[in-house]
Amino acid sequence: ACGCIIKLRPSTHFSRFQSSKNTIRSAIMHRINTGKWPSGSAKSRQRHWLCNLKRQVKAHLTEEWKNGLIAAFRFSIINDFVNGIMLDHGEKERLLREKCDRKWVIPHSDKTSISRGTIQRWIKLYEESGNNLESLYPRGRNDRGKQRALDEETCLGLVRLREEMPDVTVPFIIKTMKKRDVVRRKTYLIAFIDDHSRLIPYGQFYTSENVQSFMHAFEQALLRRGMPRKLYVDNGSAYRSQQLMHTAPLALP
Repeated sequence: ACGCIIKLRPSTHFSRFQSSKNTIRSAIMHRINTGKWPSGSAKSRQRHWLCNLKRQVKAHLTEEWKNGLIAAFRFSIINDFVNGIMLDHGEKERLLREKCDRKWVIPHSDKTSISRGTIQRWIKLYEESGNNLESLYPRGRNDRGKQRALDEETCLGLVRLREEMPDVTVPFIIKTMKKRDVVRRKTYLIAFIDDHSRLIPYGQFYTSENVQSFMHAFEQALLRRGMPRKLYVDNGSAYRSQQLMHTAPLALP
């Protein structure tokens, strides 16, 4: 005998899964309906089933299908608030707490919980659009490509305030920071000075030293004192841009 072992997969099982299709299906449906995994199998194995299912769905669905699935899920969350049935304040609060406390299987997301603010935002979007389901489609971030992390100075300010007020809430700390003007953004001074008279035609602080900031300051200086005979700058990228070269021929005869 060659010693070769051939394993055959039953038709009731998925490829690379030891559990049957019915077992996997019932476990995932139990997770969707109750927010909890059923007992009987290891949670890590059941999470693996769900992750694998998500990967397969992502591989086959188009962007439009993806947006539709996400919008349908969001509508299922807010349906109790927008279905035309009048709810008193206490009932709305109870529903909000229940939805925020529950664990969800969110389409195309690794998150399992939804915040109160998110639910309220979905309700507002849906109602302001005239009950249009497309208003619940996901949107890209409008600050994509911009720095969203806190700088070192802001972090130190947060730490100092937390040490001063260890028992207060985070919103209160943020409000206090604004009052104390603790939150500061790094700024750059862009200014022009006449080499002969030491006159400063224009200067301003900007949150970035990019081409747009430099060109704005340069334009304001020109409006106040006219075109210079020469402009001395360093080798920064903003000063070597094609936009500056085409805007102002500075080496005048």
